[in-house]
Amino acid sequence: MITKFTKGKWKADLESLASINCGEKHIAMVNYFNTHNKDNCVNEAECVANANLIAAAPDMYTEIQSDIEELEDKLLDVSKASGDYDFIVGRIKHKKSLLAKARGEI
Repeated sequence: MITKFTKGKWKADLESLASINCGEKHIAMVNYFNTHNKDNCVNEAECVANANLIAAAPDMYTEIQSDIEELEDKLLDVSKASGDYDFIVGRIKHKKSLLAKARGEI
């Protein structure tokens, strides 16, 4: 799996109201007013919350990836006949689906 997004720490620049940056590189901008559709406005607080969520995305992606590896390691020690096996397999599938969604595959 090759990730195509910008590596590194992302930071929400809230002075410019929701610009997401990686070092000097501009990643994204969260619009809080859509001039094409006046019904599609969000308030400033929602804009800031969206920017913080986007900025946290790479860390969350890495954490989910780590969870998958830990669960796959645990799966080796669990009997297929146990209820834990099915639970762990389900969690792995769910977490892999989240990462696939983040990569734009689903």
